[in-house]
Amino acid sequence: MEIKFADPLDEILAKSGPSALFTMTHEQELQFDLFRTRDWRRRFEAISSGNTGKHNTYHHCVCVDQQTQWPMYVLITTNDCDLVQSDAHTSTQRCETFVEAQALIYQLKEDLFGQTSNRE
Repeated sequence: MEIKFADPLDEILAKSGPSALFTMTHEQELQFDLFRTRDWRRRFEAISSGNTGKHNTYHHCVCVDQQTQWPMYVLITTNDCDLVQSDAHTSTQRCETFVEAQALIYQLKEDLFGQTSNRE
């Protein structure tokens, strides 16, 4: 499965812009997520190595909100692997490919739905 960006600007930012987070739109396209990028950088900038380069590395991640347990796909674009982290708010798991991340999300959602349906 090929990654689709919502806009050519999103793809340019992903490839050669500053470290950032991209999330899926309802149309299943990746879009630069300004608010999550700001939050993420504030939470992890202190441990960042500051390693930057001309071209970003794509980190296909599944981020799980610790409060709701809801998983979501996040593309983290950076050359600084220290920015791909977990903390008290979010559990982050890096996957090798977009397809692998989608399969993990499917499994986590199935598990979550199973847990909530067993409560009834």
